[in-house]
Formats: sequence, structure tokens, C-alpha cells
Amino acid sequence: MKSDERGMTLIESIAALGLLMFSVSALLPLLFVLQTEQQTLMQERKALHLLEKSALIVQTHGNDENLRNSGPFEVHTTKTGEGLDICVEWKGENSRSYDKCMYVLP
Repeated sequence: MKSDERGMTLIESIAALGLLMFSVSALLPLLFVLQTEQQTLMQERKALHLLEKSALIVQTHGNDENLRNSGPFEVHTTKTGEGLDICVEWKGENSRSYDKCMYVLP
């Protein structure tokens, strides 16, 4: 822009708009990915809470009869040696399968 003019030329306006559109089109998909990953982390926190709660039930009652599935989470146990291996499986918001396990002595 020349110093004696009061506004921007059409070319400068189109270039600025193009740069803005390019930036937005590059950042919008990244924001979507960040949001789904954040939701997946929230699900993982809930799964860990459920896993610890299930381990406490097994330690308190000595068996796994009182465990039940909760929402998208599937809880299952496997007898390993003297204790139980408690696992929680779920499918995250990002369409990946996850599982967390904990070994518990009753």
C-alpha cells in the first residue's frame, strides 16, 4: 500500500483473504483431531476408575461375581496364579480399541 492512499488495493485484500482461508483450512482438521483425542483421554480416565473400582470389589469380596460392564466398557477377569487379572476393554472416540489390565490378589 502506498503512503498517499487510504485503503488496500483489491489484490492486497484478496491475498490477505486467501492467507486467512489457508490458515483456517489447515487448522480446522487439527482442532477436530484434538477434540476426539481429548474425549478418548476422558474415556481412559473413566476406564481406569472402573478398573480400580473393580479391583477393590475383588479384594473386598474375594470373587469377581459382582463385576459388571458399564457403558462402552467391558470388564472381564482371568484367573492367573493366586490372583485375578482384571481387564477393561473399550473402543475410543478415535475408533481405536483400548484395554487396561490390573493384577489383583483377593
